Amino acid sequence: IEMPIFPDTKLHRSLLSFTKNTPDGLRYFHTGDNGDFQAWTHTYLEKKFGIVILTNGDNLFSSGFAENLLVFLQESIGKQK
Repeated sequence: IEMPIFPDTKLHRSLLSFTKNTPDGLRYFHTGDNGDFQAWTHTYLEKKFGIVILTNGDNLFSSGFAENLLVFLQESIGKQK
């Protein structure tokens, strides 16, 4: 089931994660922030490629690490074409 979050975006929510159409295919992703514990996942099922990060620190997002890792992931997927 896909339910639009915002009418003017292509971002959707499914029962377990968010989904987004990208040039590399449908991306499933989820983030979590419980203060000192943070989680981050990005998966491309069609490409059989993804990453899961679970931390016990509070700077996964503010440090830019997650965003840099996403860039690396997208570049790696592009090289698989």
